[in-house]
Amino acid sequence: MYNVGIIGLGGMGQKMLADMAVHSSFTVTTIWDPDPDSAAASAVIAKHPSMNISANADELIADPVLILCTLPVRRSRIVDIS
Repeated sequence: MYNVGIIGLGGMGQKMLADMAVHSSFTVTTIWDPDPDSAAASAVIAKHPSMNISANADELIADPVLILCTLPVRRSRIVDIS
């Protein structure tokens, strides 16, 4: 079983979350969106109230084994995790 964190809760992030939820090898443990007040992020958070919601990307990156970043290029940032 792999713990997964998802950065970005728009259309692609929601699809990845749904796909991971039905796959036996993955458990989404943490989610984060750069705009937590957006309609998309609010909908995901309301649908998954028990999921850990990170305060920022750095906090999410510190925990899961796999990280899915689904942000558009214009909003993405490079994070050095080495």
